[in-house]
Amino acid sequence: MGESNLILIGAGGHARSCIDVIEQEGMFKIVGMVGAAEELQHKCMGYPIIGADNDLPMLVKQYQYALITVGQIESAIVRQSLYNRALVVGFKSPTIISPTAHVSRHAVVGSGT
Repeated sequence: MGESNLILIGAGGHARSCIDVIEQEGMFKIVGMVGAAEELQHKCMGYPIIGADNDLPMLVKQYQYALITVGQIESAIVRQSLYNRALVVGFKSPTIISPTAHVSRHAVVGSGT
């Protein structure tokens, strides 16, 4: 199976950490990121910012997978809101596991993790 295209929703510090793991895992090809409107036409670690939150309904027509890469400092509200919004418009949320992670055979790793 080849790499599936993936967009990242969030273009800050946590996204940079996620990019490292996604590239190591090799299951997805990052095609772009969703960031703040003022970030459009910029790049993050070489990946273009291709839209803002309001562009999700348009982007789901081109891409099947999206991962929430907004970090969480004080509250998970922003992450939860973006996750729900992405699912409502039709994105699938992949499971990303670092190739260096130890995951118990008894663990269940869910979608969007």
